[in-house]
Amino acid sequence: MFTVSKNTAEITIESSEMYKYKNDTMDLCAKFARENNAEESSGVMVVLRELLINAIEHGVSGVISPVVCVKLKKYKNNLFQIIVFDNGNGFNFKTIKPKLLPDDPRGIEKRGYYLIYSLSEKVEFNEKGNCITAYVSAD
Repeated sequence: MFTVSKNTAEITIESSEMYKYKNDTMDLCAKFARENNAEESSGVMVVLRELLINAIEHGVSGVISPVVCVKLKKYKNNLFQIIVFDNGNGFNFKTIKPKLLPDDPRGIEKRGYYLIYSLSEKVEFNEKGNCITAYVSAD
């Protein structure tokens, strides 16, 4: 399953095989950002990629019928809202130390969250830890 719904304000992509459609998802979201006059969408795309990879590699790992949903929304001015949800068990997001480099910055563990927090205006988690919303400026 790979479904896309789009209007002028947002694009939503859902898949039970997101690992196959990661690049297609990124391409569709990049096109949506350009269509919405994002002067510089690289921060939006970096945050989206990190959230998407986390959902695929950690969120639905071991889930029998995995589903990952991505929503990119033009929020206001050049601020974009990125929501990534998966149907996994979630995680304890309270252990994340925003904007602090991991103990070993050469490694990949927790480096993604450093990027997400550094490039986002605001980051929110649902209680379960399987839905993350980030607000990223495309200026």
